Amino acid sequence: QRLGLSSELSGPPGASVEVSLGRLTQELEKLLMYSNGEAVSRTAVEHLVPEEQVVIGLAVSDALVRKNRPRLYQVLSQYYLQADGGDETTRTLQLVGLLADQFRSLLLLHDALHRQMSEADIVQLTGWKPGRVFVLKKYVGSFRPEVLKSLLAKLESLDLELKTTNTPARAVLELVLAQAA
Repeated sequence: QRLGLSSELSGPPGASVEVSLGRLTQELEKLLMYSNGEAVSRTAVEHLVPEEQVVIGLAVSDALVRKNRPRLYQVLSQYYLQADGGDETTRTLQLVGLLADQFRSLLLLHDALHRQMSEADIVQLTGWKPGRVFVLKKYVGSFRPEVLKSLLAKLESLDLELKTTNTPARAVLELVLAQAA
């Protein structure tokens, strides 16, 4: 199928965007499905395409769900290689915060679905974009609430440890996540 972009998204001729082919394919497929043959608007992109940081969290979640340790290590390696400043501990603390938010979101969504809330109600309650709910719903069934709570407790401990000691940040985070994969 052909994906049309509204004029507000097409940009000047020759404009380029640096993005991985896999992510580009995934985002375009999502937009194609959502647009149902119509031109994709800026609003649709803002609602459906997550920010890069969110993508890292989802990639880690995906690797954990699939029990795919090689993929988990690959995602983490890419994260540290694409560092835009900051030392390893700072980057790890950022990722710990991102993952904690991701796992809290999954726990919240798990509870909302258990209560049989509609997707619209979840969006209204949380303030999330519909695209975020759509993506999180793919993962929520793969994590038991007890596992999410355990991961959150470990991330909280790691956060405190990294802020108060000289622990090798990346190695400890990889160990915590590998135990869950």
